Amino acid sequence: STQKYAVHIGLVSNGKDLDALLSKLRAAGVEPQLKTVVVKGVSKTRVRLGLFDSQAATAAAAEKAKGAAKNPVVIPIKPSNN
Repeated sequence: STQKYAVHIGLVSNGKDLDALLSKLRAAGVEPQLKTVVVKGVSKTRVRLGLFDSQAATAAAAEKAKGAAKNPVVIPIKPSNN
């Protein structure tokens, strides 16, 4: 299947910080995708934008997110078989 891309926003462990970040991202016109992950025994929320089909669309989303997030990073997502 085809290559997909996402924008990695960060890992957040504090609920208030997460709410503030999500509000900023939505105000910037992007819709965050959340996933709970456990890092060294601590539950955190992984915040990303995407998936996107092209690097251009991903870069555009990262640009929008720049004011809301410290360091948005474009990442390739490996196609999964499921």
